[in-house]
Amino acid sequence: MPSAVRESEFAAVVRCQCGEDNVHIESVSVLQDRALTVVGSTGTTHDEAPASSGRGSIVEVRFACESGHRFARRYRFHKGKTYLDDVPRPDWEDGQFPATLWRD
Repeated sequence: MPSAVRESEFAAVVRCQCGEDNVHIESVSVLQDRALTVVGSTGTTHDEAPASSGRGSIVEVRFACESGHRFARRYRFHKGKTYLDDVPRPDWEDGQFPATLWRD
């Protein structure tokens, strides 16, 4: 079993479309069948997903960069393949940084 990974050993840093690497995780959601689980800054929720949510499982991580942009990285699984999409989201307003999972 490998030892704990130090920050300097990470292979990649998530970057925003603008190139900013100060990117915070807002939430993580998992859609499995019709069940949607979301982990956010206020806790975990479990809901029924809309009927039009498509086929296969989806894992989505929502991000906010310190330059004001928001985006999601979505992993979709269907018929043995995992697809990766970057999905733009509305930018946040100055002084209204979104709630995130954790902050230093």
